[in-house]
Amino acid sequence: MGILEAVEIRHSPERVMEWFARPGAFARLAPPWMPARLVRESASLADGTAVLALPFGLLWAARHQPHGYLPGRRFEDRSAVVGLRSAPMGLFPWIHEHGFEPTPQGHTLMSDSLRTPIPPRLLRPMIRFRQRQVAWDLQRHADAEQAGARSMVIALAAEDGELSRALTAFLSTGGHRVIRLVHHAGTGHGARQWHPHAPTPGLLQGCDAVIAWGADAEASGLLVREAAHAGVSVAVLGEEHLPDAVWSPNPAASPPAPRVVHIRAGYVLGSGAAERGMLRRGTPARGAWIGLDDLVDVVHRCLWDAALRGTVLAAAPSSLPGAEMDPGLRSTGHRFRYPELSAALRHTLGRETQDQIPNAGG
Repeated sequence: MGILEAVEIRHSPERVMEWFARPGAFARLAPPWMPARLVRESASLADGTAVLALPFGLLWAARHQPHGYLPGRRFEDRSAVVGLRSAPMGLFPWIHEHGFEPTPQGHTLMSDSLRTPIPPRLLRPMIRFRQRQVAWDLQRHADAEQAGARSMVIALAAEDGELSRALTAFLSTGGHRVIRLVHHAGTGHGARQWHPHAPTPGLLQGCDAVIAWGADAEASGLLVREAAHAGVSVAVLGEEHLPDAVWSPNPAASPPAPRVVHIRAGYVLGSGAAERGMLRRGTPARGAWIGLDDLVDVVHRCLWDAALRGTVLAAAPSSLPGAEMDPGLRSTGHRFRYPELSAALRHTLGRETQDQIPNAGG
C-alpha cells in the first residue's frame, strides 16, 4: 500500500531542497494535530536520523538513505530502530521518497511517495499540510528578499512555548540565525543567558534584530537600550491578550534607539489551544484571537518592513465567543484534535492498543 502526491512550488528545486536541509524544517512540517515531539532533528538529508517522541513512551526514528540522496533533486527516509522504545515503530514498514523535479517555468514539482501499510486516507491530510506549509514559508521569505531583506542574526527572548518554537523554526529555515535569550545558566549552543532587569553588556553583540515576547515594560526598555548600544537595527516587542501598556523609547536616548515595533496580539491559537481549554464549545468568553502561523508572519514582517514602527495590532478582524471558535477555526484549516494519528497508531500497533489510545477526535 502506498500514496503519491505532487504539487508545484514556485521556486527552484535547489531552493526548495535547501529549505528542507535547514534546522527547523521538521518543526514547520509537523501537522498541528499530530501529538509528536521532536527529540532529535536530522543533521543531514543524506544520512542523518530524526527521532520523534510519540504517546505511550514510544519513539519513531526516520533514517535518511545515502542511496536515495541526490542534491537538489531527492532524498529518502525509512523507519529505523535506535533503541528499545523505537522498536515497535522501527520494525513497521515506512519508506518516504521526497522528489524535487524542475518544471519548464523554473519551478519545482515537489512529490511525496510513501510506501507503508497505513491507509492513504490517513496520510493524505499530513502530506497536503506539508505541501502548503513549504509553499507558504518559501513565499514569505521570497517576499522579504524582494523587498531588500537579507539574512539576519536574530536574538529571541521568549518562553519556551509554541510561539518561540514556531518563530525559531520559521526563521531558521529562511536562512536566519536565531540566538535564544534564556534566564538559566548553561545555555549551550545557540543561546545566551539573559537577566531581564539587569542585562549583561554585550548581550546583543553581533545581532541584527531582537524579538522580545511577553517581557514587562522595564525589561523591554532595558533590552531596547542594550540593542541601541549593540547597533541592532530593529526591536520587535510583543504581548498576548492585547495589553494596554506599550513601552515607548525615550526620544532623547543616546545612542539612537533602533526601530521599535510593539505587537499587540490576541489570544494565540496553535496546536495546544484545545488543551489549554481555549476552544471548548460553550466557553462564554469573547476575545480577539490570531492563528499561530499568522502571528509568525506578522513578526517576520515587522523584522524586515522598515515602514512598520510603533504599535501593530495582530488579531483577526472580529472576535469570536468560545462556542464559535472551534468550528470557525476548523474551516480555516487549523486543526486542534488528532483523529488521524490515533487511527494510524491503532493500525500500526494492532487491536490490543484500542483501549489505550484515546479517541482524540471526539
